[in-house]
This record gives sequence, structure tokens and C-alpha cells, in this order.
Amino acid sequence: MEKSRQDFSDMLDGIEISSGSGKMLGSLTTQPGQTIDFIEMFQDVQPQLKPSESFIVTLRGSDDG
Repeated sequence: MEKSRQDFSDMLDGIEISSGSGKMLGSLTTQPGQTIDFIEMFQDVQPQLKPSESFIVTLRGSDDG
């Protein structure tokens, strides 16, 4: 199943996306104090990410509640 931007944003506490540099796309925060680098996660999930393009991220953990 694909999650839209609205669903994705609602699932996370805060989301920041920055494309153009190519090194760092942004950082997503699931919990207060917890931050994950997009580049680190994408390198494993989507190593071929294109700037200014839609992307789908699937988070696995205790966020199914």
C-alpha cells in the first residue's frame, strides 16, 4: 500500500525534506528526541533517489498503533 504525503506526515510527529544538495534530503522525527537521517535510510531503501520527486517510505516499528 502506498501512503500519501498527508498520511505520511500524520504518521510522523514532524517531517523536514530538503532536496537539491544531493547529500542530505532531510530528517524525519518519529519521537521527541529521535531523528533519522534520510540519506542513511534511503541509501539502503532507495539508493537511486531523484531530487524534487515523489518518494515512498515505509517505517517499521511500534508506529502501527
